[in-house]
Amino acid sequence: YTEAMGKGWPSLSSDPMQGNSLREIALLQLEYQANRDTLHIRHNEINRLQTALDYAKKAEENRRRLTSHVAHELKTPLTVILTNAELLQGGEFDEEAKTRFTSSIHSMAVQMRGLVEDMLDLARVDQGDAQVHMSKLNLSDLVEEAVLPEDLDHR
Repeated sequence: YTEAMGKGWPSLSSDPMQGNSLREIALLQLEYQANRDTLHIRHNEINRLQTALDYAKKAEENRRRLTSHVAHELKTPLTVILTNAELLQGGEFDEEAKTRFTSSIHSMAVQMRGLVEDMLDLARVDQGDAQVHMSKLNLSDLVEEAVLPEDLDHR
């Protein structure tokens, strides 16, 4: 290298044009790296936004399904309540029939209250306001309580 410089070959520092070209290349390399880093950051942002959008779509789908399910679950006992109330208002029935109608109305109202309380519990869980109380449970007793008395009579 030193021999070449002694023979009149240009060195990198002796040619001002070549020095400028090297600086331009270095600046272009820095700009390229910065653009590449920015592109990588934007790509990550797009991925995060896509994930958030997918999550929001699933949440909306679940909300619609829940709303439909809740409406159906509330409509059934409400229909029984309304029908029995209309029967009580519209006709002459003996005391036994009136007792059946009012018992049915009460039973369905209790069922609706349970559904509404369950929905409020879910809302509390979603908001982080729920308190969990753990206790031991006899599964046999739970199953027995879940079976309707009519079901036991048909065994």
